[in-house]
Amino acid sequence: MITTVVFDMGGVLRDFDPEYILSSFGIDDPEDILTVRRESFDTADWVDVDRGTLLDDEAVALMCPRMPERLRAAAENAIRNWWTLPVRKVPGMDELISEIHGLGYRLYILSNASAHLHQYCDKLPGAGCFDGIFVSADWQLIKPEREIYEKFWEHFGLDPAECVFIDDNNVNVSEARHFGMDAITFFHDVPRLRRELRERGVMVSE
Repeated sequence: MITTVVFDMGGVLRDFDPEYILSSFGIDDPEDILTVRRESFDTADWVDVDRGTLLDDEAVALMCPRMPERLRAAAENAIRNWWTLPVRKVPGMDELISEIHGLGYRLYILSNASAHLHQYCDKLPGAGCFDGIFVSADWQLIKPEREIYEKFWEHFGLDPAECVFIDDNNVNVSEARHFGMDAITFFHDVPRLRRELRERGVMVSE
């Protein structure tokens, strides 16, 4: 029986759109956005920031020299401060999380994210409903590694067989299932997610 619903953050609770982020920091040309994104958000270095093994200063020092000099100042500002932008909530998530909470389920966030997540978590959908937040950078682990799921369950005293995990990344979903936790791929479609939760016995409304 499902007693616990676990949410990824980026792409599930909030929109994470590098194009929006970069344009918000003054990089408007589509080719420039592609260049900066390729050398920052889409790199292994960015994964290491989420893993907590690379700090902002170190990330800037690695990423910005790979870009044209004219873009470096704006890119640095985006890399350091993207998380200060207004949180663009995924529509319908506030209502869904509040409903699940009202039904008595335990709620958690399990996210690949930098430690900055702690500074904006109160702006996420369902803020105040979550029993705990597990941030990859705090543990120097990252999805879809087995150890991050195991540490998450251990830290909060959860039985994976009683959890359902929601993530927009198919690899994370597949590995969660492989390690013993049911999981749902989120396709940015809250009505579909509601149906898939009901199929698992989480009796949210249609």
